[in-house]
Order: sequence, then structure tokens, then C-alpha cells
Amino acid sequence: MRTFFLHGKGSIQLLYIGLQFIVYGGTLKLTSSTFPVYSLAGSDVELTCTFSSSLTPQLTDIAVEWKADTRDGQMMVYSFDGKKEVYNRNGSEVSQRRLVLGDASLHLRNVTVGDEGLYTCTVLITPEMGFGTTQLDVSVQPSVTLLPELPTITVGEERTLLCEINRFYPKPIDVVWFIKKDFNPEQEAVSRDVCTGIPLPNGDETFSVQSRITLWATAKESDVVYTCQVRHKSYKTAFRTNTTLTVIEPEPAYRSPTVIAGTAAASILVTVAVLGAVFIHFKYLQKVPPKVSEILVPEMIFGNETVTLICNISAFRPKQVQVKWLRLSHNQSRQEKEHCSSSERIPLQEADEDLSDMAVNKPLKHGRLYSTVSCLRIVPTLDDDNREYRCRVQHGKSKPIIKSTTLRVKVRPSYCQITSLPHVPEPGKQLVLCCRTEQFYPRAITLKWFRDELLVEQFTQFGPFQDSGGLYSVWNQIELTVSKNDHKVVYTCRVYHESFTGFKELSYRINLQGMPPEVLWITSDPAQPEVGKECTLNCHMNNFCPDTITVKWLKNNLPLDNGVSSSPSILDTNGRYSLYSFLKLTPKREDQGSVIKCIVEHSALTSCEERSYRLHLVN
Repeated sequence: MRTFFLHGKGSIQLLYIGLQFIVYGGTLKLTSSTFPVYSLAGSDVELTCTFSSSLTPQLTDIAVEWKADTRDGQMMVYSFDGKKEVYNRNGSEVSQRRLVLGDASLHLRNVTVGDEGLYTCTVLITPEMGFGTTQLDVSVQPSVTLLPELPTITVGEERTLLCEINRFYPKPIDVVWFIKKDFNPEQEAVSRDVCTGIPLPNGDETFSVQSRITLWATAKESDVVYTCQVRHKSYKTAFRTNTTLTVIEPEPAYRSPTVIAGTAAASILVTVAVLGAVFIHFKYLQKVPPKVSEILVPEMIFGNETVTLICNISAFRPKQVQVKWLRLSHNQSRQEKEHCSSSERIPLQEADEDLSDMAVNKPLKHGRLYSTVSCLRIVPTLDDDNREYRCRVQHGKSKPIIKSTTLRVKVRPSYCQITSLPHVPEPGKQLVLCCRTEQFYPRAITLKWFRDELLVEQFTQFGPFQDSGGLYSVWNQIELTVSKNDHKVVYTCRVYHESFTGFKELSYRINLQGMPPEVLWITSDPAQPEVGKECTLNCHMNNFCPDTITVKWLKNNLPLDNGVSSSPSILDTNGRYSLYSFLKLTPKREDQGSVIKCIVEHSALTSCEERSYRLHLVN
């Protein structure tokens, strides 16, 4: 007995995640993983799918299909129709030896973030059918670096430790700083003087984030251990990295014997001078001006993505300090650069916009001195490119301290694709390959073509063109006359742009033999045909070229003409076609057990593809 099953117009719908089974015209029970399956990127993983049946099937009686719902949409991963296996994902495998024992588990090699999603296992042994779902979660473990490796600081100075957490997935992450002193064997969590950014995308599905802690050194701080702790889904336990702070005393002044003798002789005068200095200090010099850092910004800033600007104000007295964040107009910034020196700035009150209400200021105290960490979160647009932002710090009646930074905003291309004309190349005819890169910023971009890794010198480029929204698009194409020797030759377009880490690579493989259709299993609408009621059987042909295809329907090996129809061939962006073929019929009681066949003929097939469906009617 040979049986098949197809997904298509009447496709099976996913019911729920977890342990489940569904019975279709029999008692086939299918079991999948109860909980999500976790895997690190680059590892191998197995998704469980076992089944039990009241029948004793042979391998040719079993049909299996694995589908995945990922962020890129639904895709077929693996299918087996009792005779032929189809692998749509490299490194996917179902053991046929274990299949006859009731195990249709899917083995995936070298999983990536793109493999993450909901997987559906469907098994058909006519007339029994069952399916189950498993959630695959993929993580990428970050690289964590604590800088500097051997921090040294002089008493009274300020120092920042930086914890860089790079290239992790998924986005949620928790960063905590700890401190351990000699007199306390336990580590204590630190929240003051800590500023942790938001995870920013790297362009390859991963994220990176930085966390800073600011230190003010006293003699007691020497040999204190600072720890950066990272909790992430990719770690079974929290990851920690630490460093030891070395605090040094200021170098004492050199004293010769003559100086020592002079000092002894003048001790009374020195004492009087010290007392006088102390009196003057407490009466007149209590005010300590702040130290203001440069504005800290992420290495890459993307349009319409949140970014945090940070300004550290430290070691001042008295406590009162006013922090203003200002965004200047492009005209004002340009006017200052062209006509003003640094000491002749345009008055700040003329700045376009005061963003101080959007800032978060965290006041801190260190002994008799105060500090403030000011964070401004914004969502920059293209209008912010080359725009100056300022942090203005006012301490009492002193002259304000101004720090500024100019944003460089980038936008990743929203569309990168190679298109071909014609969609199906033919020997002796011209083929045009066009690398389209659209909706990016800034304008500077480089596209290079390679033929099997060899640089292609001749190309034609159109653009970049700017649209009404300020974004750019470019088309870069090569033309060639196809020969028979070009079969399986790979043309690659590499796109270099500031918004990428490195470059983005697109590939096109020349196929002169056509692509045979993936003939999927037959389904019925309604799922359970009834005597005397019309039903529709459908057969789906997918991913084939050229578009010429022949589909025939038979019942008990006799041709059927009435009720047969097909949808138009649909062309996708890869130059491949798909269509549905339908058979409408009204079963009679004597049709019980009849075998309906769908026969597919195509130039890329070495023989006809055949799919069967046995009628199990409800009276």
C-alpha cells in the first residue's frame, strides 16, 4: 500500500504548542516535545516526533513532512513521500531506519538564528494522520570584555570601567556590577555611578550593549575587585568577569637635606600659613567646579532606533547643578563653524530645541563631593544626521561648561535582492542580473560582482537615487551571454555600506536544466469527504521552472476530465513557479476505498511524479 499526504489550499492548521496529537480517520498518535527546545547557534539539535499506529506500515506506506514558521515566514524543511526525500534546508535529516520504528524526529545541523521558530511534524499512514508542534529557540552567546584589564588610578582622580557585551541573541539581557572589598568577603551589588545602554542591533540578527561604572579613588579603594555580571538566555548560569583596581598615592615632592633644614627653621611660619590657608579654604574656597566628560554615544546610530547620549558630571561642590540638553538647528551649527571661534558661540537660548525634560539625571555623592550622570534618550531621524547636540552644565554663577557631539545617522537597506531577466536563463541568450539595494542612508555605497569568487570588472550602475524621504536606492547590473558551461555557476553581489559590519552578500546560481517541481501531498476540503456531498481535492506544485507543467487526475487508474481545474502559475522573486491543481467530485457510496491519483509531468523531471489519495467516506 502506497500513501501520500499534501499541504495546500486545505492545509492543516496549527492547533497549539506542546504535547498534542490529532486523529484523522484512525488512531495514529503523534508525540512532540512538551517544552521549547533550546540550542546555541552553531550546534546540532534534534526535534522529537514519535508516532504509534494501529497498522503495521512499511517504509513506503509512511509520508512525513516538517514545516517551520520562522521570522521569514513559513517554509518546508523536509518531506518524504514513501519513496523520495526532499531537503529544503541543508543539514536536515529524518532517519528512515528509525522511521519504520515510529520515530520521525528531525535532526538539524549547525542551527542559526534564522532557524528559530515553530516546527510542525506531520505523519500520514492512510487513513491515519497526526501532527505535533515544537518550538525551537536559538541563542547566540555574547563575548564579554572588561576594560581596562589592569586599571590604575591616582587618589582623588576619576576612572571609568567599561563592560562590552557583543553579538548576542536574543535581545533581553541583564547587566549588574558587583564590588568586593578586603574587609567584606561577600560581593555587593552596585547601582550608583552605573550607566548601562540599550542593546543595539549589529545587522546580523545579533545585538551589542555597553555598561559603564565611574570610580572616584580613595586610598581605601586599592585592591578592590569590580565584577561585571551578565545574565542571558544563552548562559545556564550568570557569566562574570572581573578586574582589580590599583590605587596609587600622588608622588611626594623630593626633599634634599638643605630643604629639610630650611623646613625645620621655618616650621613656625609654615604652621601659621597652613592655619591661614585652612581658614581661607573653608571661608572662601568651598566651591569645587565640576568635571564634565565628553558626550558618550554608541559607535553606530541608526535612524528610528532609540539611542542614549550620556554626560558624566563629577567631583563638584556645592550640590546644586543645572544640566540642559540642547538640539541645534542645522543652520545654527553651520553658522558657528563658518563664522565663529570656539569662544564666540551663538547664545544657547537661540538653540532650536531644549530637550532637558527628556533627560534622566542621577545625582550621586562621594564624600564631600557630588556627581551627576545625565542620560538623554532620543529616536533620531534622517533630519538628525550631522546635527549637533549639546550638554550644558551650569554650576552656581560660574561660566557654563558645554560639551557637544554631532550625530552620524545611518539606515540599513530595507531591500537587497538579485533579480534576473529572463527569470529562466537559456543557453545562447542574454541574461541580465540586477543587484537592487534600496532605502539606505548615507549615500555612499559600493557594489561588487564576483563570478565563482572571481571579480567581474564590467557592470552598469544606476544611482544612487534619493527618494522624497531622503533615503537612497541603487541598481547595479551585469549582462552576459549564457553558455552550456555556465550551468551551476554562482554570481555574487557584495554590498558595502556604513550600516553593515563588513558587507552583505547576495548570490544567484545559474540553472540551465530547470527546477523540478516539489509535488506535495493531496488534501481534501472538507478534510473528511462525505457520501453525496461535493468535495475538492487539491495538489500543490511548488518551486519549479520553466512554468510549463502538465497535471492529470485519475480515479482507480482511469482518467478524469470533469471537475479538473488549475490556478495560474505564480512567479516568485527567485524565478520559480508554483500552482494548485483541483479536482471537484461528489463521491458515491460505491467510491468508498477508491484511489485518486495526481500525475505531474515536467521537463526537469526524469519521470512522472505521482501522488495518491484513498477515499474514506463518511455515510
